This record gives sequence, structure tokens and C-alpha cells, in this order.
Amino acid sequence: MTHHTTGPRHTTATAALLVLTAQLAGCSGPDHQPEPQSASTTEPGIWNPCTIPDETLTHAGLDPTTEIPATPQRPDILLCNWRSDPAVWHHIVEITSTTIPLDTYKRLPTTGAYTDITIGGRTGIQYRPGDTTTQRRCDATFATTWGTITISTTTTGTPDDPCQRNTVTATTLSSGIPR
Repeated sequence: MTHHTTGPRHTTATAALLVLTAQLAGCSGPDHQPEPQSASTTEPGIWNPCTIPDETLTHAGLDPTTEIPATPQRPDILLCNWRSDPAVWHHIVEITSTTIPLDTYKRLPTTGAYTDITIGGRTGIQYRPGDTTTQRRCDATFATTWGTITISTTTTGTPDDPCQRNTVTATTLSSGIPR
């Protein structure tokens, strides 16, 4: 593994994705706001993470009935969330599918220090977005034919290291994610 440092971490990866989204969206109206997009229209070829098979989710320790689609008003980003146990919520996993290239993630200040990883035959980066002293989240971002997939694990109510948990989860989920 190679360790990289790209700068201080100020916010979570979700915030970074929103900032990146705003930067990539451009401003088109007189009030400098991005034009609204239909949530149902997506880029051709972008994979919807909510279509991952229930068997794969269950094998990863996630409860398929806790699925929460979270589609931003952008055609090039799709998200889906699941919990590990609806009674306890020890692990929350989010999968983001986007057309944003992996190299862009490497340059985000909110990505900060990252480690090169290979999971399920896929190369990518793993990082703890935001303040690592308080953040219970770890992200793994991989290149795909359409852009990237990010698998994020947030641990709550458990001493589990989120990056160790995310590696196990990402390894299991990788079989249900197209390349």
C-alpha cells in the first residue's frame, strides 16, 4: 500500500462530493445557481447502486429492507444506503456511483491522506474524510468504466475501526458491482 497526503481534511466526503458537484455543475442562470435536473434522468451507462442484489447485501451483513435511495438532483451521481442491523445501526453503508474520475477524488482537499488499495481485483483509494480524530467513517473509491464507485462505512455504537469494516464490506460487495 502507498500512503498519499493531499492536504488538510475539513469536511466529510459527502460534503466534498457536494462541493465537487457544485464545481462541476457550472452556473447557468442569472442568480449563478445550477439549472435544476430531473432526479429520474441519469447519465447513460451510470450504474444504480440500489440494484445491487439482496443476496450480496445480506452476505455483506447489510439488511436489504433498510435501503434508502438518495439521488441528488444531478444526472451523474446516484447513491444508496443500508444499515447492518435496524435495531442497533452499528454500520451504515453508502454506495455512490458517479461519472467523476478517480483522479479528481485524489485531488480533493477533503480526501486528504489516502492509501492505494486493491479490493476484489479493483484498484482505488481508501481514506477517512474529514477530521480523523472524530470521524467514524471510511471511504473506498474505485475507478469504473463510467467513472467511480465509492463504498463508505460509518460505524456507530461500536469500537470497530471504520476502515477495517469498510475493507470487509467492500470486498464482499464488489462481486455485485459492475466494473
